[in-house]
Amino acid sequence: MIVLDTNIFSELMCSGPDGAVLACMSRQSMMTLFITTMTQADILYGLALLPEGRRWDLLEL
Repeated sequence: MIVLDTNIFSELMCSGPDGAVLACMSRQSMMTLFITTMTQADILYGLALLPEGRRWDLLEL
């Protein structure tokens, strides 16, 4: 089990994520990657602050 912190999870959501982060994550099984409730709250809060527009539309669940 690997618990991703908010910074790593956010990096993966960027349009141009860091190569080292991508390389590390590509070696992991998706079934072993998790986030905490706090990270989920951070991400949802950040999404709520985004102005409506293309990026908001892309990230809307």
